[in-house]
Amino acid sequence: MGAKISEVYQSVHDFAGTLGEQAALKQFLSKTLGYGIGLQPKEELLAIKADNHKVIEEGNMFTIRLSLANFDKQTRPTRNCL
Repeated sequence: MGAKISEVYQSVHDFAGTLGEQAALKQFLSKTLGYGIGLQPKEELLAIKADNHKVIEEGNMFTIRLSLANFDKQTRPTRNCL
C-alpha cells in the first residue's frame, strides 16, 4: 500500500533482469502485467503498467498476468529456456 502502480511494474522488470541466462526474456514481458479488480473484471484505471502512477490503496485487488510477447524467428527462445 502506498506504492505507485508504476513502481510495482518497474520492480518486476528489475527482478527479471537478475535472472541470469533468463534475463534476456525481460525484453519480451508484456506492456501490462495485470489489472485491478473492481466493478469490472478488468479495471483499466488500475492496470499494472509503466505509465500508471496511481497509488495503491488498502482494499485494492489485482489479478496478475505475466506473459511473453513479440518474438520473431531471430529472438524466439528455445523451448528449454524457461
